[in-house]
Amino acid sequence: MTTQPPGEEVSFVSGGAELLGQIGSLWTQLRDFHARVPGPFSDQIAARTFDDRTAIWRRRAEQHGEELLVDLAWAEDQLVGYCVTTIDASGSKGMIDSLFVVESQRGRGIGDRLMRRAIQWLDDNDVSERSVEVLVGNERALKFYARFGFAPRTIVMRQIDPKAHG
Repeated sequence: MTTQPPGEEVSFVSGGAELLGQIGSLWTQLRDFHARVPGPFSDQIAARTFDDRTAIWRRRAEQHGEELLVDLAWAEDQLVGYCVTTIDASGSKGMIDSLFVVESQRGRGIGDRLMRRAIQWLDDNDVSERSVEVLVGNERALKFYARFGFAPRTIVMRQIDPKAHG
């Protein structure tokens, strides 16, 4: 159990798509971290924008009936972490879509608390199949999610340049 130093309590706010606009700078930090992980897709990852990512979440909710939970973690009036979790239209599949805690706040249990909140929401909605996608090479994330019962099941491979192999 991690305790917070005096005066540095962490508070959490939950909501839906209306909170997405608040996570832009943290999502960008996560994207930049992923772009630095060695691999053939670094340039593609670096080219992603927050607007494109939020458009996907919003479209999946509006057009495909997915449910969306955004949890925000705040410490001393600063946003220090977030988690976006979704449930598909069938209600049976849930995904931890994006989770990030700023570097200076890691080791305080914030990521654990965000995960527990996401899993509780999936429990409350009777979601039977849960997943998270982890970038190849991000061993720290694999270990983190393993603590919550997630394990690799398959490896999805993507063609680096489809036009070059047509």
